[in-house]
Amino acid sequence: MNGFLFNGGENHTLIAQVSGIYFLSYSLSMTSASGADYISTIGVNGAETNETLAHVTAPSGGAINVLASSGILRINKDDTITLMIRQTNSPQKDPTYFAATVNAFKIGI
Repeated sequence: MNGFLFNGGENHTLIAQVSGIYFLSYSLSMTSASGADYISTIGVNGAETNETLAHVTAPSGGAINVLASSGILRINKDDTITLMIRQTNSPQKDPTYFAATVNAFKIGI
């Protein structure tokens, strides 16, 4: 990958090789039980970023939900980039994930 190392372990992370300002975007498709609330974001070194936050409440009927967002972040060399998702209400549901993609474009120094 150009500018990132891919770690295909359990969490599938990207490790930045070049510091700079990046435009990051992602899309995630999933289904879950009705009424489950989810927040997703790009994580940098394990911390959520508000610049890329998205929210969805799962509808009834098992419909596919899409969480997508984009934002501009400063990324430093060796920062670990992950796609993070968590349920914000109870009881916890077991979502099914179908596909996810993360894109990163360096736009500044």
